[in-house]
Amino acid sequence: MSDLEAISDYAEDRARMLSMVAERLGVAGEPHQGKDEQILEALDALIERSRRMEEAIDFACAPDMWEERPGQAGEVYEYKYLEWYVDVLQEALTPHDLHADDAMVEAAALDMRKKLAAKRREGRGGWESCSLARLNSMLVHHIAKGDPVDVLNLAAMIHARGERTSLQRLAPSEEGKAPDWYVTDDKPWFAYCPDQGLMAFGTEAEAVEQASDFIDSWLDGDTGWDEMVDQVFVGRATQISGQVDRVDRPDESELDEEGFDAEGNNWSEEFAFMCNYTLLPVVSDAAKAWAATGGGDATGYDLVAHMRRQIAFSKRAFGPGGRCQGLTDHIRKELKEIEAAPYDLEEWIDVASLALDGAWRAGHTAEQVAAGLGAKLTKNEGRDWPDWRTADPDKAIEHNRQSEEA
Repeated sequence: MSDLEAISDYAEDRARMLSMVAERLGVAGEPHQGKDEQILEALDALIERSRRMEEAIDFACAPDMWEERPGQAGEVYEYKYLEWYVDVLQEALTPHDLHADDAMVEAAALDMRKKLAAKRREGRGGWESCSLARLNSMLVHHIAKGDPVDVLNLAAMIHARGERTSLQRLAPSEEGKAPDWYVTDDKPWFAYCPDQGLMAFGTEAEAVEQASDFIDSWLDGDTGWDEMVDQVFVGRATQISGQVDRVDRPDESELDEEGFDAEGNNWSEEFAFMCNYTLLPVVSDAAKAWAATGGGDATGYDLVAHMRRQIAFSKRAFGPGGRCQGLTDHIRKELKEIEAAPYDLEEWIDVASLALDGAWRAGHTAEQVAAGLGAKLTKNEGRDWPDWRTADPDKAIEHNRQSEEA
């Protein structure tokens, strides 16, 4: 074998050996850096890591890290600072020359593992089989709650399942049905828990039962009560935000080329209606009790929707403006027709329709008119009225103003 062949074989053997060492050290090929240099850097990192691990083990084995306790077979030594030791070992295993991005991920992962371990000790789990809607609901809630570790864990659960996050809370189980956490006229009672959010119910008893379950979830057998347990409460909504001043999309023939109607409203293609929102009262318990006695449906005919429909019709047929004199003139004519046919329902409806028309033309919204009717009835129910049996059937029966003033 010539000297040249021997040198070539040596070079090939050395290259194979370097490749094997590099592979064992996890060194990736870098075109701008020699493999020898990379291997030396990897060895330095390994030596430094081993040194930190030795220091961590020496720290963990120090005499004051153990506590002597009596046992059945004599004295038993118990490690006092297990979680602290885990943190020290984790620190020793974490490379110190990480890029800021990698260091961030390492630190976050450590906090995530610790939080998950703590929750497992409390008996919690089951994210693998939990619905995506529930996970997303918890994610949205914990964003508002402010603990980023909880947010990271919930997002990681969704990611591990190959699913996507959403800013929506629990989605309706059926199209058109409100989610469980929506407060509605039918579900004005609610139970709230900082960890699980708000859930709405039809009765106070249901809300109290759920709140009791919330409270039980905050008790851990090892650490006692979580401080958040004092933020579980039950309540009843008195008002809910709802649509007001709703106007449905006009026919396309009423819009110009740029989508504007005659009143200057710009109707984008995605607008099916325009409206504002305000707080509206929920259906009262008294109304529901009245319905339960056979008085009728507590929700009944939607007067607000009726008013919106009447406003739209009246504007088209009679134009804008107050028209107070014209309406009162029309009402006087309808009253004469009632006198001529007092048992004709349609004649009475004519007067009611004109009165409602006058109310919105006087500047009151559909919601205000509906609320005004209810308020007036409540007011009359509380007034002092004379005995109708002694009153003249052809004369008005008025409430006793003197007794009320007294």
